[in-house]
Amino acid sequence: MKDTLSDIDKLSQNELNIALISAVNGLKPINNVSLTADESPDSHQIPSTAEETQVIKDLVEHGADINCTYPVPVLTLAAEKGHKDVVELFIKAGAEVNKASWDGNTALILAAKEGHTDIVELLIKNMAYINKKDILLGYTALMHAASYGHEGTVKVLIQAKAQVNTSCRLYGDTALIFAAFHGYKDVVELLIKAGAEVDKTSREYGDTPLMLAAKKGHKDIVELLIKARAYIDKKDQKQGYTALMFAAEQGHTDIVELLIKAGAKVVNIRGKLDQSNALMLAAKKGYKDIVIILSKFEEKNTYNITLMFAAEQGHTDVVETLIQTGASVNRQDWKGYTALMSAAKNGHLDTVISLIKLGADVNIRNSDDKKSALELTNVEGIKYLINKVNTLPTLKNIVIQHLANGFYGNLGFQQFGEAYNKGRQYLSLELRDEIEQDTILNLNEEEIKSESTAKKMIVFPSKSKIDSWVSKMKEEYKNETNQYKKASII
Repeated sequence: MKDTLSDIDKLSQNELNIALISAVNGLKPINNVSLTADESPDSHQIPSTAEETQVIKDLVEHGADINCTYPVPVLTLAAEKGHKDVVELFIKAGAEVNKASWDGNTALILAAKEGHTDIVELLIKNMAYINKKDILLGYTALMHAASYGHEGTVKVLIQAKAQVNTSCRLYGDTALIFAAFHGYKDVVELLIKAGAEVDKTSREYGDTPLMLAAKKGHKDIVELLIKARAYIDKKDQKQGYTALMFAAEQGHTDIVELLIKAGAKVVNIRGKLDQSNALMLAAKKGYKDIVIILSKFEEKNTYNITLMFAAEQGHTDVVETLIQTGASVNRQDWKGYTALMSAAKNGHLDTVISLIKLGADVNIRNSDDKKSALELTNVEGIKYLINKVNTLPTLKNIVIQHLANGFYGNLGFQQFGEAYNKGRQYLSLELRDEIEQDTILNLNEEEIKSESTAKKMIVFPSKSKIDSWVSKMKEEYKNETNQYKKASII
């Protein structure tokens, strides 16, 4: 550049313009100077050197066009890079502060985007258009500053009366929507205090700031929006989900609890596409803690559908939780599928094992194509396990054999089997736990992959243990006959 400028008086207008653009373009970008309370200007890169500034000044004084727009106005370039001294030089020399580049970006928009608060203040003092939007996205300076969390810049723009509720051209998002989505709590707080509409939605999906904060897991922002009286049960336009449903689907347990405490509706509120509720969404993703929380509020008739979703995805711990809560292990859906069929079809061995331990019937067939779990699976380990269940005595049948001539001696074998299966719910939890902890299906996924290993893992309870269970069951059954009759079990 020095060699070029040695004969600066001989440069043509076009050469002066190119030299000026090259000089500004060569400036190093400065880290954003949107200072927080504990920062000082010394913590950022120093501005352009005196030599660099002098070169630019010489070019301007010799007639370089500071309003030339090829490829972009030099003022916007200097503002974006954060060189306040150069911006001041251009403004004093008559630069048009609102001149935009090809994409509609002005010096103010680019300075705000990069968080150069001092330059934003300077441009505002020199009559920069505060609410001008760029061409590509339709963002204002405030939207850009909010999107990147530049708290100081946002504050300056608000004080200059920037419009806080204007929407961008592309998706209809507002500055508050951007800040809530990206998790900038301090910016959200500034915008709310400035009058931002907390329930204003985006045009594309109809998301509110609360929905987005809940979806992204920004608990502190969710709290702010609730305090600002955001509509908790509002649904988005695409899926028909509420903030609670988004939080449940993404596994944000703390936000689920917060929203419920604030009065979010749990029961009878579903998405419009898949008819899922918050409980189902959490179960599909395997969020056991959220399933436990929501199951306390949901009606029990939703447990069975939710069980199918959890089994289909192989979330064994959620499957066990739902059955313990009240879901029916052998309930069939409208196609005749059970949870076991869904787990088997999708190859979830651990879930299949758990369902069989919890009483799943391996022989039920669906109404769709009349297939059982065995016929629906392609996993050899699951096939082997189901075949073994069909050929070996189950724990229930072992107990039935011991009781057949005892307390229920007047019942036929098949009748007793049905009575026992339905009557298990009347056994004490202690006895049920004792029985189920020592089941003949004591297998895990790694061990059953090898058939030879799996055969060794088929464990039968000892006769003395079975006799002990039978004795305890007889005692518990003695006073339950009337209850069984009322339940139409016998």
